[in-house]
Amino acid sequence: MVEGTISGMTLARLRGDIAVTQTDLAESIGVGVDTVKGWESARRPLTRAKTRDVSRLRFRLRGMGAHSDHLQVLDAAIRADDLLDQIVDPDPAGGSVLAHEVLTRRTCDLLTWPLTGRTPRELGGRSDRPRLGAGQRRTVHDALRHAADSAVGAKAPMVRRQAAFLLATDPDAVEDLQRMADDELRRLPQLGSWTPAWPVARGLAIAQSVAGDLDPLRAFLTHGCVTEATLTANLVYYLHYTGEIGTEHESDEFMAVDPGGWHGDVLLRTLTASLAPTTPYVELVIRTMWSLLERRPGLLVDTPSVHEVDRRVVELLDWGGELSSVARGELGTIHRMTSARGAA
Repeated sequence: MVEGTISGMTLARLRGDIAVTQTDLAESIGVGVDTVKGWESARRPLTRAKTRDVSRLRFRLRGMGAHSDHLQVLDAAIRADDLLDQIVDPDPAGGSVLAHEVLTRRTCDLLTWPLTGRTPRELGGRSDRPRLGAGQRRTVHDALRHAADSAVGAKAPMVRRQAAFLLATDPDAVEDLQRMADDELRRLPQLGSWTPAWPVARGLAIAQSVAGDLDPLRAFLTHGCVTEATLTANLVYYLHYTGEIGTEHESDEFMAVDPGGWHGDVLLRTLTASLAPTTPYVELVIRTMWSLLERRPGLLVDTPSVHEVDRRVVELLDWGGELSSVARGELGTIHRMTSARGAA
């Protein structure tokens, strides 16, 4: 029903970017033009294409000028299509696919592209997007809700967290998110240290902020993101999510320990881009940037980065919207750090 939607549009984007026609691409691979048209329209999903054809597709696209980073996005799009198909039609014997992989930003961006219309960062520049009808979106919605409700065992918290994160992209899921949050409150221990329930609380707080309710996020920041253990967990998850910690993880347990060996520049750029009034969970972004710069003050030696961080901090401080006093205090600390580095 939704199979091939994401990878098809991704292929169409990449082919358009290098100005290659469907006919030229088909001839270079040795397939009919109807095959390429079928891949791009999802009529013949790339997830079902022969391995040989996909390998040739990548090789020919590279030879025609596609950047290797964009080919990695195509690979990720095929994977996202496979994940979406397994979410909608799970294997009864294998359980939810959300129990087997901690999703990264790229995967989440691709998974939610047909649901939200927000183009993944690596494919920005145009407004066209994969299309799902209202009935198809509802099927995805129901599948995510069922995955969360039926999750059992040690991986159940991770399934609920990831289902809530993806559900937050659906404007019709507000009531489901509230019900999940109410159920989760009965499971939560104290949030001062990392437990499998901690990332669920974090994920639901973010999801509810996206849905327009900021109170759960502020409560989480007050009680669940203040100790050294929980600040570390938040930072480590963000590092994984942005790809700066490249290791794949099969459970949320990795968040409990800082693995070291990371720089922080990728995370700083990602946080800076989200440091805006339009970000529903901006107060979490502020807390994360503050804790990152406390640990890695040397990140501010790059003057262009300093100026952009400071510009966005000042914009938020001058913003007429509501920010908690704690968030404003953390912004003030960041501003002093950027000013000390010579920001205007």
